[in-house]
Order: sequence, then C-alpha cells, then structure tokens
Amino acid sequence: MAGWQDLETYIKSTYNYVTELDFGYVIVFVSSNGEVVGKALVSQAQDTSSGTWAKILVPMEGIKSENLDALFEYVVKISCGALVKIGDDYCLRHSVLIEPFSGDVFHTSLMAVLASAMFVESSVVKR
Repeated sequence: MAGWQDLETYIKSTYNYVTELDFGYVIVFVSSNGEVVGKALVSQAQDTSSGTWAKILVPMEGIKSENLDALFEYVVKISCGALVKIGDDYCLRHSVLIEPFSGDVFHTSLMAVLASAMFVESSVVKR
C-alpha cells in the first residue's frame, strides 16, 4: 500500500530514535538532556475497508487499576481516540488516515496523542 510505504519513509527520515518491528515502528522522543520524554508505537491498521490507516499507540507509565476512575475522568476530556489495555499497560490509541499521505497530518496526530497521554499520565499519577 502506497500510504503505508510513504509513512515508513517519513518515519525513518523524520524521527531520530526509531526501532523497526515486524508490525510497525517504535518512535522514542528524547529531550535535549537525554531523558526519554515519550514513546509511541505506530502500526498499520488491519481494517482498511475505509482507506489506509495507521494506528498510533502511546503507553502511559505508572497507570494502575487503582487509578482507573481518575484515568477515565481525564480521558473523556480529550478527543484522542480510545483507551486500551495491553498487558499491564494502559495506552491511548488513535488512528490517522495515511492515504493520501501527509507528513504534517501524521506528525500533528502523533504529537496530539503523545501530548494527551503525557497530560493524562501527569494528571492521574501522583509523582
């Protein structure tokens, strides 16, 4: 699919810390002082009946089952897709149409999900 190939090329040329997986990419965001500030998993959506889509999944560290009420309270305040649990991790998930491909649309979506996850995590987890 042209959209996914375009996205792969964009990810590899745009982001510095990228790990290629069999099913997608992990993009790690690192601040200027070397601290990891966030990471996202990007994969191709399986249901392509309505176009070519990519899934953006951002794990939220420190979220535990005892935080669920607060977690849902914050998640409903953002328009960012779905809350999912994978293993022990709670994640925000969002899909973005990638055909026709736009690097700006993908990057904006990626940053929105990452920022939303960071907001929710910092609001729910008392550090």
